[in-house]
Amino acid sequence: MTTALHNRIDGVDPLPAAAVFPNDQVAALEAMHQRFLSDWGREVSEYLDMPVAGRCAASETLTIAALLEETREEGWLGSIGFGSDLGYLLIWLPPSLIFRVLRSLIGAPPDTPSDTRASLTDIELHVLQPFLDLFAKHLRRAWAASPASLGSLEMVSNAPGNELAQNQSAALVLRSELTFENGTEAFAVCVPGLAVRVGCSSRRAGAESKPVMRQDLQQIIRGARVQVEAVLPGAGLRLRDLLGIEPGHLLEVGRPVDTPLECRINGIAKFRGELVESAGRGALLLTAPVLIGG
Repeated sequence: MTTALHNRIDGVDPLPAAAVFPNDQVAALEAMHQRFLSDWGREVSEYLDMPVAGRCAASETLTIAALLEETREEGWLGSIGFGSDLGYLLIWLPPSLIFRVLRSLIGAPPDTPSDTRASLTDIELHVLQPFLDLFAKHLRRAWAASPASLGSLEMVSNAPGNELAQNQSAALVLRSELTFENGTEAFAVCVPGLAVRVGCSSRRAGAESKPVMRQDLQQIIRGARVQVEAVLPGAGLRLRDLLGIEPGHLLEVGRPVDTPLECRINGIAKFRGELVESAGRGALLLTAPVLIGG
C-alpha cells in the first residue's frame, strides 16, 4: 500500500534540514524510545518463545529524504500516523530481521540459510502481522502521555519518485538493536521534527513536566481532522476459509446481536456505542469509554 506522507501542518513550515534538536529533547525521545524497546522486547520474547532484548544504539538528525535514500536498497518501510497533522513515524525493518522472525514463527531449523528477498508473499505478511501489531501497540503506549498520539502501522512505498523521497525537512532517527539468542538485528525509527518538539518535555529525560507546545501550534492541532469508525468486533478466520468467501455467505462473528459497536479514532478503540437514527441518518450513540489496561 502506498501512503501519501507529509511533515507539515497547514500554515507551519517543516523544520529545515539544518535544524538541530536541543539536547534535552533528544534525551527525552531516547528515554521514551528505550521504554518502548524494553516493553516490546519482553512481549516479543513471550511471543517468539526466545529471549529478545532491545536497546537504543544511537540517534542522529537526518532529512527524511536522506534516510530513505540510505535504506532504499533493502528492507521494508512502515509508517504510523500521528493523531494530528504532525506527520508520521517511519520505521525501517531490514530483511535480516524480517526473515529471522519469520523463521522463528514457522519453526524453521536454526541452520536455515538467511533469506535476502526484497519482497514478501501475502502468506508471509499474514504470518508476520502479529509481530508488527506488537510493534505498533508498544509504540502507541510509549507515546500515550504525549499530545502526539499514534495510529496504526502501514507498509508504505519507498520509491525514488514519491513525495516522501523528496522531503528535505529534519527528523530525529533513532537507531535500534534487537538482540536474539543467536544474533543481533538493527532497525530504525524516524521521528519528524515537529513531533520531536511537541512530544518531548522541556526538562531532562525522566523529569515530570508538561509537554512543550506553543499556543498557536496547540490551536492548529485541535483543528486537525481524525478518522472515526464504528466497528463490530468479530472472530478469527482461517486463511483457507477466507479464500472460499463469496457474496451471499454469512460470517458468524461470535457475538450476540445486541453487542455494542466500537468507536475507533484513527484505528484505536476509544468508546463503545450503538447504532441509532438521527435526523433521518444513521448515527453512533456513544455509551461508554473503552478502558485499556496496562
